[in-house]
Amino acid sequence: GVQCDIVLTQSQLEVKRPGESLQLKCAVSGLDVASNVMSWIRQSSERGLEWIVNYYSSSDYRYATAFEGRFSASKDSSNVYLQISSLTAEDTAVYYCARRSTVVVFSNEYVQKLTAAVGIEIICCWKPVCTVHGSGM
Repeated sequence: GVQCDIVLTQSQLEVKRPGESLQLKCAVSGLDVASNVMSWIRQSSERGLEWIVNYYSSSDYRYATAFEGRFSASKDSSNVYLQISSLTAEDTAVYYCARRSTVVVFSNEYVQKLTAAVGIEIICCWKPVCTVHGSGM
């Protein structure tokens, strides 16, 4: 059932330029982050739901293959973080911080069965102020 005593509070809307970095923070109350598997998931109109990472312990993070490299996870006793570097337009999405349910298969069905999730929308990116055209010399 719904566990209303668990509250996930996330960062607010942010607008970033291509190439910039971003740290998402999810503050958790009513739940010991250290003893629970936490996740980041994102959803966009182009690609639908995408699982990014599961946090199993302070040193054990499991990333989906597509998110290895530019995405870096961390957590402490009451917060989970997701650092994204070198932002691109494809990173425009609603990012969800969630506590993992008992489902072990990483799929859209898995996302639907999460016990708690709230979202923030990251609007990336503004167009560059100027474009430099080289002569190819």
